[in-house]
Amino acid sequence: MAGRVLLNIPRQRNIATIDGDREHRLVLLRPDADLTGTPGQELLVKGDAVLVPYTVELDYDYWTLGRRGLATWTRRLGASS
Repeated sequence: MAGRVLLNIPRQRNIATIDGDREHRLVLLRPDADLTGTPGQELLVKGDAVLVPYTVELDYDYWTLGRRGLATWTRRLGASS
């Protein structure tokens, strides 16, 4: 069940830190995650967890050379047609 709600981006952690907070962590969920019937739902109901927005930024270093080349090649093909 966890595999369907956790954010799964290759080479990225699905646990994030909060600036200035050494005690709490963020568990990154998929944007379309449905927590119904999961331990996460129980934590939310009990008030032990809260949902907060979080943006994952994938910078230039995240993308492999092959992906960067493919994106550039695809853009150039689109511009020439």
